[in-house]
Amino acid sequence: MRSFDQADFLNLQPAQLKTKVLIHEPVKIDVQSIRLTLDAETNHGIRQYRFPLVLISEQTIAPQNGLFLKAPAQTAYTFKMAEEARLSFGEVQAALQRQNPHRFEFSVDADFEPIPESIETATLSVLLKLSDEKDYLTLVEDAVLNIKG
Repeated sequence: MRSFDQADFLNLQPAQLKTKVLIHEPVKIDVQSIRLTLDAETNHGIRQYRFPLVLISEQTIAPQNGLFLKAPAQTAYTFKMAEEARLSFGEVQAALQRQNPHRFEFSVDADFEPIPESIETATLSVLLKLSDEKDYLTLVEDAVLNIKG
C-alpha cells in the first residue's frame, strides 16, 4: 500500500469507515466497548482521538477441517462509526487540516465478554476499511493473545 498522507485523511468519509474483528470461539468481543483510535502526529506532538463503533453484523464462521487447512470456529464482527463519532471525526479532520499532520495511525480497542477459565489464549484479526470502493486493510492478523497472566 502506498503511504497515507494528509490529503488521504482529509478525503476519508466517516460513514464509509468500517472495522472487522475475527476472533476464535469461544471468546467473544464486548460489542459495546469497541472504539476506533486515531493517532495523528504533528510538529506539536501526537494527538489521540477515539471514536465509538456500533455493530453492523455478527456472523459465526464454521470450523474448517480440510486436508491442508484446519481452523476453529470463529466469530466475525463488522462495525461502523456511531453517528456522534462520524460528526466528531469530521471535526477532527477540520482541526487537523490546520495542523499539518505528517503521520496517521489507526488502531482498534475492545474488551472481551467474560471468558471461560479453561481458555488460555485467544486468536484474533482486525481489519479496517477506509472506503466503500477499497478492500479491508489488515491491522492485525491471527495475533495470539495470552488470556491467563
